[in-house]
Amino acid sequence: MPSNSARGARYKKRSKDWCKKHGHPVLDLELVRVVHTDEGMFPTKRDQMGSDLQYLTRAGVTFLQVKGGGKPTKELLRQAQKEFDEHAFPANVRLELHVWRPGARAPEIIECHKTNVL
Repeated sequence: MPSNSARGARYKKRSKDWCKKHGHPVLDLELVRVVHTDEGMFPTKRDQMGSDLQYLTRAGVTFLQVKGGGKPTKELLRQAQKEFDEHAFPANVRLELHVWRPGARAPEIIECHKTNVL
């Protein structure tokens, strides 16, 4: 059984591939670092701007949070919105949630609201 990290990475790769397929340049916004302690080395992952990916369109920049699995859409949207709310975005930026359901060939795309506008 794959770990939560492996499942999340798979969904993120699917969204990245989906964006590229639709002609959008994609940036990975997840920072991966190794923390050294007396007990050993521990990898850490942290999203920048509350986003997993960022892609560009003619209309502007889109910050993207990727979720997957069988949780209700309302709960996934609440989690993504909470991450986005911690950051200020320009008014012309789009915030999206990509939800990958089991067996889906394309993500459910949900636009999130900007609560903290620059």
